[in-house]
Amino acid sequence: MFDSGSSLNISKSSLITIVEKIISETDGAELYCADSSPIRKLIPYREKNGVRVEFKNGVIEVFVSVLMKKGLDIPIVCEAMQNSIKRAVQEMTNAVVNKVNIKLIDCIA
Repeated sequence: MFDSGSSLNISKSSLITIVEKIISETDGAELYCADSSPIRKLIPYREKNGVRVEFKNGVIEVFVSVLMKKGLDIPIVCEAMQNSIKRAVQEMTNAVVNKVNIKLIDCIA
């Protein structure tokens, strides 16, 4: 559980749920699921679930693996997802989000 010096405690699974919801609401993007991908052996084990959350030195770091539809302006969509994730997690936890890393695994039709 994360404790940012306040009375708030939040689990990693709660933060992952927040991130998954944001990705599901992003047009043209979907969370990467290693079990359904032919390239699953190339992805490190710790990232196979699509979302990883780490607590380091009192701040939160989020790592997300996604698939995106072809034809999207990937930098713009990724930046929008990063901003949405950071804003949502900070508003719900009152904790600082230091990083939101988005890894594009593949493009889909």
